[in-house]
Amino acid sequence: AGGRDRLVKRLSREFAQLGRWTEAQGGDWRPLLVPLLDGAASWQVSIAYFGMAEEATEPEYEQEMRLFDNGVVDELLLDYGDFTLDATLADLKESPAPDC
Repeated sequence: AGGRDRLVKRLSREFAQLGRWTEAQGGDWRPLLVPLLDGAASWQVSIAYFGMAEEATEPEYEQEMRLFDNGVVDELLLDYGDFTLDATLADLKESPAPDC
């Protein structure tokens, strides 16, 4: 029981600290996961693809994403009607600048 209690106390402190940090950052926890995107402007983008038939009133599929000004997408939802794919960026590494 002692080990569990220590773990619960430690996690409580860490989550409280995380909560204070995200509150100071405007409530956004994502820079913790992908620091390279911290401070970058972003937009929610929705795209619907319709078939060529004139009577098509429903899209064949839809995309929703959060697109950053550097071209990175950290959240992507692909809705094909019969199934949906939901993806979240897990890691992003900065490439060194080219020598040119």
